[in-house]
Amino acid sequence: MKRIISLLLSVIIAVGIIASCGEKKDADAESGGQGAPVNEADVKTEETAAETERVPYDTSNRDFGGYEFVIWNYDNYTDNTWDRNTIPSDMESEELNGEILNDAVYNRNKTVEEALNISIKVQHKTAGELNDAINKSIASGSNDVDAAFVRLYNFGGYITSSYLLDLSGISSFNTDAEWYDTKANRAITISGRSFGLFTDAAYFDKLSTIVTFFNQKLAADYQMGNLYETVENNQWTMDRLLELGAPLSADLNNDGSFDMSDSYPLSCQNDAAYYLLHGADLRICETDDGGSVVFSLEDQTTVGVMQKIYEIMQDPTKFLNRQTFGATLYDAINMFCENRTMFLVRPLFSLFQMRDMEADFGILPVPKMRENQQSYGSAVNPYAATIMVIPMSVSDPERSGAVIDMMSWESHYSVIDPLYSNVLGNKLVRDEGAPEMLDIVFDSIVCDIGLVFNFGGVVDSLISNKSTDVVSMTAKIKNKVEKEIDKLNSFIAGME
Repeated sequence: MKRIISLLLSVIIAVGIIASCGEKKDADAESGGQGAPVNEADVKTEETAAETERVPYDTSNRDFGGYEFVIWNYDNYTDNTWDRNTIPSDMESEELNGEILNDAVYNRNKTVEEALNISIKVQHKTAGELNDAINKSIASGSNDVDAAFVRLYNFGGYITSSYLLDLSGISSFNTDAEWYDTKANRAITISGRSFGLFTDAAYFDKLSTIVTFFNQKLAADYQMGNLYETVENNQWTMDRLLELGAPLSADLNNDGSFDMSDSYPLSCQNDAAYYLLHGADLRICETDDGGSVVFSLEDQTTVGVMQKIYEIMQDPTKFLNRQTFGATLYDAINMFCENRTMFLVRPLFSLFQMRDMEADFGILPVPKMRENQQSYGSAVNPYAATIMVIPMSVSDPERSGAVIDMMSWESHYSVIDPLYSNVLGNKLVRDEGAPEMLDIVFDSIVCDIGLVFNFGGVVDSLISNKSTDVVSMTAKIKNKVEKEIDKLNSFIAGME
């Protein structure tokens, strides 16, 4: 996990966001936002630590004769208004330009191209364009793509549409290697079949992980103590968060109600329903011992946690839901920057939106929801995260596996690890506890099949629910959810 941390914090450093939150924007998407481009003059590259020793990689008998390897990549830049100058593509770079991520990706691709005698061509496509392109490719039987990095939110639909190959049968993937997220990949394996992989070849999925930002100025002003020690001592719970944030609950304009003009302990949005559920290390759906998908939301523990989540979300003195007021995410971030929110639960890519914040901020995991909870849980925003798949129309799956596997291996070292050595040790975020906190975040990622497939609109029901009566809510959707789950299990079981 250290290498993932190095990438994320290197990005923070390079973009110069350690000081703050930006001005309000008009866009209201789950996006990386706009930020200053990397200024290499401000980044020292003196090596401060040796590169992690590489695991040898055998490329013998893998000469693909100059083959053009085509990757279709989900376009966060168009769909989510990410700024390419701020967050360079994790798949391709046209030329070296002195920016750390851009050059790391450029060199990664050149290394793989030379080793395997291929040329890599990346085409960015919006979610709709990807769906149409994969559909047409399969219908025509054309060999116009070799691998795709699709949006996680659309992944389930690709499986049920029979668009994807079962990757478990492709021997050129070393899926137990450290350049794959084996825990997340196991979580989305159904009855032994794997249709997608989280891999170090991409880093947009890492940037989409949910964390808790906290305002260090307010933490000091209100004498909250060392919050990192609270996490490390397994005392970072929602009850503790609300206790610490209670002094921030204030009707600042004295109009008798809480709105965007006031001050809050906790800020998020409708998605907090599953962000906090995953923070409890619980899931909407998971697989049983036989590998089949089962509905988990009716479990007694889960029902109790969901009731607590809704009680918090529906208490205007504790929780700011910016969507209640039709506010943009930039409005919510600006409140955090203005010291009117103590804790802000957001994806990590919000770091790019906090570039002008005068007060320092820190990063914590999403708090535990239960005192006896064994580990923290970190949700992943499915609207920006990508997952690697191989469409059914690919002519040579083993070649696709070989190329992606080497890209993942090379990325593990040349995109991520050197950034830790060359950047982090010289220009560290003021928040010295961040590396340890991000270790915890990435070791506790929750990949929820229920979120990926949204069976029976269960996710829509979760985020739109306005009651604390969880039993009634689940009863209303149970039949439809379980019907779609049964359909998926039968579909997977019937595959040859």
